Amino acid sequence: MKLFSMIRAAVGVAGLGLLSTGAVAGGLTGPSCTAPLRALFAQDNIYELEASGSTIFALTSQDGVLAIDVSDPLNPVELDSYPLRPEFMELDGDLLYGLNRPTGLPATVVILDVSDPSDITLVAEHPVVGDADPIPAAFLGMDMNNSIGYFTYIANSVDGIGMGFSVVDLSDSMNPVYIGHRFFNGTDDFFGLFGSVGYGSNVYIYGHHPVIGTGVHIFDHSDPALPVVGFLPSDSFQMTIHDSMLFINGVSARVYDLVDPDAPSLISEFANVGSSTSVSFFGDDAFLNTSNDGIRRYDFSDPTNPQFLIAYETFDRVSDSITDGSVIYGANFVSGLEVALINDCELECSADLNSDGTVNVLDISSFLILFVDQDLIVDLNDDGSLNFMDVTLFLDAYGIGC
Repeated sequence: MKLFSMIRAAVGVAGLGLLSTGAVAGGLTGPSCTAPLRALFAQDNIYELEASGSTIFALTSQDGVLAIDVSDPLNPVELDSYPLRPEFMELDGDLLYGLNRPTGLPATVVILDVSDPSDITLVAEHPVVGDADPIPAAFLGMDMNNSIGYFTYIANSVDGIGMGFSVVDLSDSMNPVYIGHRFFNGTDDFFGLFGSVGYGSNVYIYGHHPVIGTGVHIFDHSDPALPVVGFLPSDSFQMTIHDSMLFINGVSARVYDLVDPDAPSLISEFANVGSSTSVSFFGDDAFLNTSNDGIRRYDFSDPTNPQFLIAYETFDRVSDSITDGSVIYGANFVSGLEVALINDCELECSADLNSDGTVNVLDISSFLILFVDQDLIVDLNDDGSLNFMDVTLFLDAYGIGC
């Protein structure tokens, strides 16, 4: 007799009727945890994080770039700050690249030396495009890959206000090499450009084209003309490159293999919960940051079949996160840098009901007996009653062998 049928029969015996799991590919249901915040570095509008050793660099809308010492995670201490109006940042070794939009002046890319986090110093500042037209007024996206910068922006031009992107080689921080840029006035070409990520000789940019459509457009920057070489339909500009894979977070989270960078192939897709803001990684695990559903952790050891592990509901309004495997740092864009310990969320395996360290048929038998007896030890969602939701959670836990 199949596991689901056995449990359904038990539910029937208990007089609770039939059930359905409501299963969604990728596993939306599963354990969650609201661990106590162990520390809070209070700061308005932190919305991006980078880490180097025991230092976290936080991007803020009010105070520029902050260097925060987290050698003692429970006592984060500010080391230094650099007063910019940055909109995006990327850390590459001892250099931090930030897109700066000073009031009344053209937007620029700023390069900071952060080798000594207690003394952040300016290395160089450059225009994002090599000529005077267009002049970026605000940025919409930034990425760095092998010292190549990819920038999307709103700009003022002799052709009017429009959107564009540029590709700049910043391997020599003092002498940028402008590979190329394209500018669109939004009438008969691209418009609505948001976000940019680079991989190999390609740059992936979300935008709309009246003929090609709305989604991720792939441009080849080995050619200064920056021609379009591919397209992926998409409802989101939230993109991340990780281990030769492209992650796009929208209504659903999609994962593409970049074996052929011009024609990425979809290898997995799972429904999103909450409003996804970004994704970060540690080892084989992906941490999906959301604005209203905490940080959702997935096992990506098999990218073709990601498995939901746990939701850290401690975090709220998270725009970015970083973890070292034992501590999670969340960028709350209202309250500041939030710190929680993963060990506080080490849940007992809800499927190992006989506590023998393995999940097997004995646990199924235990669940059936406890459920029929209406024993609240199997009230897995803690709502005070036994119903199909508890069966669903047991099936999910059993299925992943937790």
